[in-house]
Amino acid sequence: MLQSALVLAASMLSFLVLFLILYQTHRWNRRRFTRSKIHVQTYTLSQRFQLSENIRSVTLIIQSGFLAVLGGIFVAFQILVAVLFSDQIPNNKSAVEKLEPQLVRVYVIKRKITDGKVNERELYFEMLNQAWR
Repeated sequence: MLQSALVLAASMLSFLVLFLILYQTHRWNRRRFTRSKIHVQTYTLSQRFQLSENIRSVTLIIQSGFLAVLGGIFVAFQILVAVLFSDQIPNNKSAVEKLEPQLVRVYVIKRKITDGKVNERELYFEMLNQAWR
């Protein structure tokens, strides 16, 4: 248990450090882009374009990171609820036998794939023979 907690803490710490580095890079790029608007002669058009693209891409990455964190929190909540209420879930054979008649059986009707291919092949060769006549 302690080992799992240490691994979780290390991964959360690394995520936080990487997020802070990304955020600092974003602030630095925004500052440089603002400076490029003021000092037009210092920065070329390609540098300003690259800075604007960096800002857009890092903004998108940060927004995606927030969504990933929300998803992780949701999954952690589901795991926590499953662990806390695991006593209420029936896990013996009799409970499964009681629930089995209520389950819906699904049947899949499928046809052979080779039948269509044979017909298509014959049709192709017939059309080829007619084209050569």
